[in-house]
Amino acid sequence: IIQDGQVALQWLAATIPDVVILDLHLPSVSGAGVLKQIRADQRLTQTMVIIITADLYRAETLRDQADIILIKPISPIRLQDLITKLRTSQITKPLE
Repeated sequence: IIQDGQVALQWLAATIPDVVILDLHLPSVSGAGVLKQIRADQRLTQTMVIIITADLYRAETLRDQADIILIKPISPIRLQDLITKLRTSQITKPLE
């Protein structure tokens, strides 16, 4: 778990994750900024991004960039189920 946007960007520069779970409100670099960098990085074109937020307005503005947007509160069981489905390619279109 990375709780800082700048640290997340450093980690992403060194790895290619299958899935990133991203909160929009992060220190240093916002979650939206991290998402923008993920989408601009050619190495990360296959990385799926799940945004978890309570900010409905901001979530709406990022709808086209995220694979899945979840509105808080979200149960850990639902999140685990979504990640399992993503890893087994059972989800192919954005969810909200």
